[in-house]
Parts: sequence; structure tokens; C-alpha cells
Amino acid sequence: MDRGKFLALLATLVVVAGAGYWAWSGFKSPPLGQPAAIVTTPPGWIRLDGGDFTLYAPGGSRLRKAQGVDFQYGDVTGPRLCARFQTGRRVGVVVNKQHHPEFSETSIVIDGHPGTLRKAMLAANEQQYWFPGCGAPLYYGLYVPQALADGAGFVIEVSADSEEGLDEAVMMFKTIRFARPR
Repeated sequence: MDRGKFLALLATLVVVAGAGYWAWSGFKSPPLGQPAAIVTTPPGWIRLDGGDFTLYAPGGSRLRKAQGVDFQYGDVTGPRLCARFQTGRRVGVVVNKQHHPEFSETSIVIDGHPGTLRKAMLAANEQQYWFPGCGAPLYYGLYVPQALADGAGFVIEVSADSEEGLDEAVMMFKTIRFARPR
């Protein structure tokens, strides 16, 4: 084969391969949204419905909610769990680094939404003020901005008396699913 024909064949193969690659990569269907991670709850956990969200909690837990002027609030109580939640445009966790020296903060994703998880130790007066009747020293606060269909934020704060209680709280957080826009 002479050099001219070889170069023409090589150029043709390069053009066809480039066009094929472009067509394949440019005309692929768009990627599907990643489904929320599947979380297996411990045996006996029950589904609780908060309207704009659902979650699973240990058996015997109850969710109570009330409506404020431009927000919703309530609590989840259970055998080893004391939690309170809020949804709305101006919500946030109450614990901060300034008043809690052992404070820590990490990023977390809940139902596909980025959030912040805060951990701290609560003083006795904070336990009773923020969690009347069931406060304990260990604290987790989860904040997920713009989690709800209307762009509102979601906060849930948990008071526990043991690391096992905090582990249950994290498991509960991972089961949260936000209502989708209609």
C-alpha cells in the first residue's frame, strides 16, 4: 500500500472514530437522579409521618406536630430518644461552638440534600430548657437548608443519655425522606 493511501485510510479512521465517540457521548440519555440511599432500620422500628417529611424511629416512639405562623414544629419521643424538630424558612440549630467547648460539626447528606450535623454536650439548664422532661447531656443537631419542596429548611435536635442513643439518632436521621414537589 502506498504512503498516500495509508494516510488517507488513517485520516478516515480517525475522523470516523472521533465522530462516533462524539455521537455516542453527545447523544447519551441524561443521567438519572441518584435515588436516596436505602437504609435498613433495626427490627421493630416504625415509620412516623411529619407531613413534609417522614422518618423511622424505635418502636413505641410518637411524633407530635403543631403549626406556627410560618413554620411547623414538634417532637419525637421514644424509649431512649428525645427529639424536637422545626421546618420553615428561618430555622436553625440552637447549639453553637461559642458556648460549647467540646462542639463538633460535620457535613452529612440526608435524602440527597446537603446538611450539617452538630454534636455537643448540654449543660443541665440547657437540657431542661430545650428538652423539658426528657433532656440528657449528649446532643446531636441536624440542619438541612432548603430541604422541603417550598425551599424551607429542616432541623431536628436530639438529646440522648448514651452513645447508643446518639447512634440511634444518626440511624433515624438517615431514614428521613422529604416530601417531593407536586
